[in-house]
Amino acid sequence: MIPGAWHGGWSWAPVAQRLRSAGHSAISVTLPGLGEGEKPHGHRLSDAADHIVQLIKDRDLTDVVLVGRGWGGYPINGAAGRLTGRLVGVVYWSAQIPVPGRSLVDDNPPESAAMLHQMIDSSPTRSIVPMLQFVEQISMQDSAPETQRLEPVC
Repeated sequence: MIPGAWHGGWSWAPVAQRLRSAGHSAISVTLPGLGEGEKPHGHRLSDAADHIVQLIKDRDLTDVVLVGRGWGGYPINGAAGRLTGRLVGVVYWSAQIPVPGRSLVDDNPPESAAMLHQMIDSSPTRSIVPMLQFVEQISMQDSAPETQRLEPVC
């Protein structure tokens, strides 16, 4: 299970626990740069896809279902084509599905894409900083304000 942007494997912990209780295997993945104490900048999408592929190969996993949430749709898409014979499915759960030749930013409505480009341009690391403005306007715009402000539970 691959989390969305700014999240680690902890975000899948409740789901992983339920799957294990039902007799399934479940691995909730923290991608490079998103672990505790790690620097998030300097990583590329290919690093995330490589991490997924390497984890599956290192553990010699087969009959794998990749599940991506939000931005996690991008790295699972990048990993899936390199895991022939090991996958039985790919699930985009409330995830962005990559369109060849288009960026995640540009797959947003024009006003959201403009806001994201402005956030990237004003960041010293050219990244999108997880701000409440982003949550309110793009990530969880249909959610109640109290839900938008929930803190992660580990």
